[in-house]
Amino acid sequence: MTNAYPTGNYESLRKHARAGVYVATAADLGSVDDRTAFSISHFVIVQIAEDNFGWFYQNGFSSATVRVKLEDVEFVLHDIALDIAMFRSWTALNHPSSDNAGPANEIARRKAMFAQGILYPDKYGPVRDPLIAYLPFASRCWTGYMSFDIERYDGIWRDFVIKEISEGTIVASQAAKPDEYILANHPRALQLRRRDIQRKVADLESGVYFLMTNERRAYSKAANDTISMFMSGKKLMRTKVVPAKDINEWIQYSPFIRFFKFVAP
Repeated sequence: MTNAYPTGNYESLRKHARAGVYVATAADLGSVDDRTAFSISHFVIVQIAEDNFGWFYQNGFSSATVRVKLEDVEFVLHDIALDIAMFRSWTALNHPSSDNAGPANEIARRKAMFAQGILYPDKYGPVRDPLIAYLPFASRCWTGYMSFDIERYDGIWRDFVIKEISEGTIVASQAAKPDEYILANHPRALQLRRRDIQRKVADLESGVYFLMTNERRAYSKAANDTISMFMSGKKLMRTKVVPAKDINEWIQYSPFIRFFKFVAP
């Protein structure tokens, strides 16, 4: 998170940081076209008010506007920064185009819809417009002024990632055979071994499947041992095919595994 950028200086933000905090009047914020040009996917306006009035959506000018008391501004920034870090930690939500404003916006909108279904109250007040394009999960996890429920927060993210993986659309037409589709569309196709993929999909029954590939080493030896035990292949690119119905048991390894969805005819 970076301070001290001149208002509307999105070129500096693009070059030097992923996130910036601006102190400005509404007239100084620039246009939607400015932000689109620099691929700024999330633009949250924090307005200081006499009380916490909740979340608003101002006709697409920003991803969201939240009106809060002055003493809660630092908590809003905490929640947004924490959500950014969590999003980046889930490999399942990150793909080659995830830094592009379009796909990031789409995930943010689905995340906002998911957040509105959470029964826990929002620290900053109600959502005033169901079409809002951004809501942090963290704002649903405060249980007191300085009390944050990290287990609840982790659980919300896991539920959202499971939903994203399970219900995610197949990104290209799959007229081709499964192995041809995978080798043509997988983000790391050049690192996959053709014979390995052909062998894994050869005898699959009709249905939806996920090809799992390791992304990076897990933080614990136990997690690494589990991934190595159940995923075959070279050390630097292990693979495993699982039916969509069994994907939930692998969600816990999502930060270290990429999930690629395909269909067996």
